[in-house]
Amino acid sequence: MASWLILISIASVVDHVALSRLTQRTQQSVQVADMAALQRRQSALEQQLALLKQRPPAVSPVELASARQATDDRMARVEHALDTRASADAFTQLEARTSQIETQLAALHQKPEPVAPRRRASPRIVTPPFALRGIELRGGEPFLSIAPSAASPLSEERLLRAGDSDGNWLLESIDGKAVTFRMNGRAYPFPVPGNTP
Repeated sequence: MASWLILISIASVVDHVALSRLTQRTQQSVQVADMAALQRRQSALEQQLALLKQRPPAVSPVELASARQATDDRMARVEHALDTRASADAFTQLEARTSQIETQLAALHQKPEPVAPRRRASPRIVTPPFALRGIELRGGEPFLSIAPSAASPLSEERLLRAGDSDGNWLLESIDGKAVTFRMNGRAYPFPVPGNTP
């Protein structure tokens, strides 16, 4: 029995030594793996640091506020310029339209010349001092084309719309095939050449 005890003791010592060596090897391989992982992590951190060094420097809050203020100032100047320009254009258009209306009102308020009683024999045919050329549509609005005479070149033509006047002749309406002028308080309808059925 003593030999069995010795044999078991020897076997247990051998196992203990083997286990100790195995533990040392395992710890060494874990340390090697940990070391390799740490080296890889260190390498990745060094690359990130190199990338961060290549970036431009960060803008300070003071510089950011200054840039924002400069941009806001520029935008305010542009908006002011646009508002001023729009106001000036609107004023010019309003002024032109006002003077046109004043001209039309003056033409409407002219006192008609006193008419002497006439004989009822034959009514006199009144013709305007210009030739009617035709009616044109521009932007959906009708215009009457007139010229000093029927033989006048195209360069002497003028366009009138309802409300415009030529001398004492105020164009009251454009009716597709005819136009109506008012002169000295009386309305005169005229057919337009080229627009009759």
